[in-house]
Amino acid sequence: MRDQIIVTIGREYGSGGHQIAEHLSKAFDMPLYDKEFFSKELREQGVIPEDEELQDESLPTGLLGISMAGYYALVEQSPIAAAEFDFMIERAKAKESFVVVGRCAEYVLRENRNLLRIFVSAEHDAKVERTMRLYDLSEKEAERACKSTDKMRRFYHNFYAATKWGDSRNYDLLVNSTTLGVDATADVIEDYVRRFQQE
Repeated sequence: MRDQIIVTIGREYGSGGHQIAEHLSKAFDMPLYDKEFFSKELREQGVIPEDEELQDESLPTGLLGISMAGYYALVEQSPIAAAEFDFMIERAKAKESFVVVGRCAEYVLRENRNLLRIFVSAEHDAKVERTMRLYDLSEKEAERACKSTDKMRRFYHNFYAATKWGDSRNYDLLVNSTTLGVDATADVIEDYVRRFQQE
């Protein structure tokens, strides 16, 4: 039985990856580190102003399209990413179990033997339909949101990591949530995590 498990969730926009992360957080009684958490944490640290909303996995202005693995060289350009990465590393070193959504976590924490790396994708139509329903968007608006958000996540990940976003070689489990639906997919992943925990 492992005394620590860290589950990282990479996800395509509209795939239900965040909902699955919430499910795992509750099922294993582990903290969930996501945009909402880091918004609060970084305000408390003084990294972002009290009235500023944290932009989810976005690059500093002027850095789009540039590739540079290794975040320590970018601390001055992106104190937000550096603060998020350092927080995850510190919690992992403290032997805390947690679930983290995005933020190159599977790369940043790659040396931890208790790390389980998951990537959630979905069929295009399913992602668009889910985005329309959750955010009350038109079909065209939802398609733009899916495309632009995934593009930004890919840029962000590939900028800070030496691995590629969504590349099967960088994850332990890749799953298409359209096949079973988000809820059933969450149940399957929960069983997968339990088996990992019991090793």
